Amino acid sequence: MAPASKKTKIYTLSKAGIDISLFNDLIQSNDAPLDEELRILRQIADDVQRITSPMRRIPVEIKRMIFIVCMETSRSSSDSESLTLADFHGQWRNIAEDAHELWSGITLDFNKESGLTDDQRIHHSLFLLNLRIVRAQHINRKTGNAHNLFVTIKSSTDISSNPLFQMILQTTVYWKSLVISLPMSTFSAWSASKPSFPRLERLNADLDRHDNVMLLGHQFTDVFEVTPKLTQVTNSSFKLTFHSDTVIPAWYSTLSTYKCTICLKAIDELRHLPNIQTLSLSCYSSTDVVPVTLPKVSYLRLTTVMKEEVAHFIATYKQLYLPGLKHIELLFPFFDITFLRDTIELPSRPISSISLSPISNTVTRLGIAEYKATPQATSPLLPNLETIKIASYGTPDKDVLVDFVQSRRQNSEGVVQLKELEMHCNLNFSEIEGDLATRWNALSGANGFIVGISGTCQYRVSFSMPLRIAR
Repeated sequence: MAPASKKTKIYTLSKAGIDISLFNDLIQSNDAPLDEELRILRQIADDVQRITSPMRRIPVEIKRMIFIVCMETSRSSSDSESLTLADFHGQWRNIAEDAHELWSGITLDFNKESGLTDDQRIHHSLFLLNLRIVRAQHINRKTGNAHNLFVTIKSSTDISSNPLFQMILQTTVYWKSLVISLPMSTFSAWSASKPSFPRLERLNADLDRHDNVMLLGHQFTDVFEVTPKLTQVTNSSFKLTFHSDTVIPAWYSTLSTYKCTICLKAIDELRHLPNIQTLSLSCYSSTDVVPVTLPKVSYLRLTTVMKEEVAHFIATYKQLYLPGLKHIELLFPFFDITFLRDTIELPSRPISSISLSPISNTVTRLGIAEYKATPQATSPLLPNLETIKIASYGTPDKDVLVDFVQSRRQNSEGVVQLKELEMHCNLNFSEIEGDLATRWNALSGANGFIVGISGTCQYRVSFSMPLRIAR
């Protein structure tokens, strides 16, 4: 039953002939109120204090979000001192007890936490791990959430006989995501138990490497043989390949998201991913295999790391036939680039241009990293651009910039194409550039045109495009 409102309580006291404004006088007088009247008055004062408290006015859902953010910040912070939540609110315990996100995420980092391997402390660690598992199940049941666990296990040594590892393996049927960094020797013992992962959807694996290649033997495929819902795999190691005697697992052909941090001539491996929708690769080496057709890929992310690998990027791009591609994101983090000139062949010197003619007429969003020039290079290309985002250390040619924006905002056919421009650079007009500044202010202040100018720099190149692409 909801507590009586302040108005109702005041009315009740007024009916009893007690004036709240004289509360202090009544307490000190010979005609002090009765104990029951004092209890009611103090209850009213407490209610008013709680109602006017800033924390009370914050919904419980928002408090939970604050709690989770603070906890995640403490975990990821390099500072060893965690945030003291009591500095913000004195009732975090009640919130924490109902925050299933807190208890459902379990991390066992045997490389950093000595208590996980210390014989004298391992019993206490087992108690805490069991408490966390039980509490997660209780809270999920109490709040009506599915009992899913989000598990992270990291170790550079074999932990197959560690009691904590053996305990967490008993909960595999509840795992929804797994981040794992283990030596292959651990998988040898693990595969014998034939675990089941009926809920596992996301797997991030960082395993043994040999000659810069991650070899998936039967130990790994045996462990993850029963994963009917697995849709996303992130390979944080090197090229993903299989031993010749290894049977490719069934889940490999049903993945919808695949991320490979380093790609060493791995294009041919993508033939095993016919249903992939999101693909993220790093381009380290060209390949001579026949182009791979991935009809369901709608999002492609390619990364080059060194200047010398630009040719590998182009080769990788040309080896992919993606008829359903809608969004391509290109990252060039460590070198300068003048982007999208209408050239066919790559220059011999470090990159100054890239030819992506199959998509040039369908791109609607363009982001440029380390753009030293001005966007006039895109003028004969990309006629359907609606959004341009440019990061640059330098100052663009303001005359060219204004002319370019004006041509895209006021073309000869009266069609306004450009709708958003974001530039991470310095853009200042001097007194002698008054006419230019007037033109720019008129363009940037037009209705329906979003302009953002800042002095920061980012390293990202991204495109979005319609469904169909000409090859």
